[in-house]
Amino acid sequence: MQLVESADRDARSGRSGARRPAAAGTRGTRRSAKLSIVTAAAAALLTCSPAAAWAAAGGAAIPAAVLGHWQVPLAATVGLQTASSASNALAVCTKVAAKAGFSSNQTVKTPIGAESRIAVAVAIAMAESSCLPNAVHRDSNGSQDRGLWQINSKAWPKISSTCAFQIQCNADQAYLISNAGTNWKPWATYSNGAWKRYIAAANAAVGSGFSFHLESRGAATCLAASSVSNANGAPVLQASCNAADTTQQWRVVDAPGRPLILQNVQQGSCLDADGMAHGPGNPIFQWICNTTNASEQWWFAGSGALNENGDADAVLHNTEDGTCAAADPATAGVGGRVVQGDCLGGNPYQMWD
Repeated sequence: MQLVESADRDARSGRSGARRPAAAGTRGTRRSAKLSIVTAAAAALLTCSPAAAWAAAGGAAIPAAVLGHWQVPLAATVGLQTASSASNALAVCTKVAAKAGFSSNQTVKTPIGAESRIAVAVAIAMAESSCLPNAVHRDSNGSQDRGLWQINSKAWPKISSTCAFQIQCNADQAYLISNAGTNWKPWATYSNGAWKRYIAAANAAVGSGFSFHLESRGAATCLAASSVSNANGAPVLQASCNAADTTQQWRVVDAPGRPLILQNVQQGSCLDADGMAHGPGNPIFQWICNTTNASEQWWFAGSGALNENGDADAVLHNTEDGTCAAADPATAGVGGRVVQGDCLGGNPYQMWD
């Protein structure tokens, strides 16, 4: 089966992909409106649900048979991307952007005014790839723009295709290339303004509609609210990882302009570092949600690592206490404590994937 890439991509984004400055000789390539042929294997993969496709892309390189032919955004041009899947795509981009370190409360100056760094990052990913992780554009110089943020293979040769097509690894590298979301000039969709049409949707996605399932790298356990109680001070524990367990799902609420507020999906309480007890070893627990309470405000420091397996190794900082969420190494395991840590780099018990 043949699929056609529309000229609409050219109109939307012009030259695409993250590239080095013009002096490096990698800018200026404009997409062609010529027809793109997609193999039956790629077409078959596109017919599965977006969630299944993303899951398949989440932990491994794109199969060579597909990578060689897949031109994106096909979904936007042949009617495959429904409103629901577009919303899911936004959620995927927003989630990995947050773990990469793009800030929801720090802004960047843009031609339309100050915008949160994470919202601009998500809007650019939508303009670049429709937030489809397998997106590929072949440039006339033989290079490829790859993945969510369309990272160019010639401009950034140290970023492997395995990394570029892994959603978290791609986000981590976009964070580094953009200097923590402060410089988007390497992206043509920023320079030509195509990102602007997605900024409203990006801001809405940042504000609500996505959640985290956080696994401690050091303890191999997941962050969970106690299922016994959601009262103020009720425990936050380490649990055996189960993405379907709603006590392990933390939904972002009221993020634009603020650090992240993480509300437990099952209990309705929020993640809180004890505001009366600061420092390593002091508790992290549940508390009634209050978006102005700094002890409930969190932000991720991304690792920027070339983790081809998709590990974020993100450190979760508390705004008020200046400490980081940690799986207590002394009680590591199911039922173990979750405590404040000292935010020392390289501590696996403070890294969350």
